[in-house]
Amino acid sequence: MINGLDVIHVTGGGAHKYSSIIESELGVLVKCDEIPYLVKGMAFITNHCRDSSFSFSKEEGKHYIEEPLKEFPKLLISIGSGVSIIKINSYENFERISGTMIGGGTLLGLANILIGTSDF
Repeated sequence: MINGLDVIHVTGGGAHKYSSIIESELGVLVKCDEIPYLVKGMAFITNHCRDSSFSFSKEEGKHYIEEPLKEFPKLLISIGSGVSIIKINSYENFERISGTMIGGGTLLGLANILIGTSDF
């Protein structure tokens, strides 16, 4: 137990790459599938954080919208070293519908060329 924690939940490539180091140092590692935790994170943020959802247009830029919490489907885009596009039918029913191995930096560069944005 570390600081009152019995385990540390980890996801993604780093969970596998660094698992032996984390386990040997802390002894409390649990590897988890990334997609369900992304959806749980989205559920938490949309239910507890103001200005968590926005729309974007070239003319208006980014503007925050009131997230209809119980309206589905929703689309979750996870941008990291790769990109996953997840369709959320409910917070218990979701599927990865597409994605790419091209990471966020490349996509941001393309977005800058196409629509002039330099901000996710």
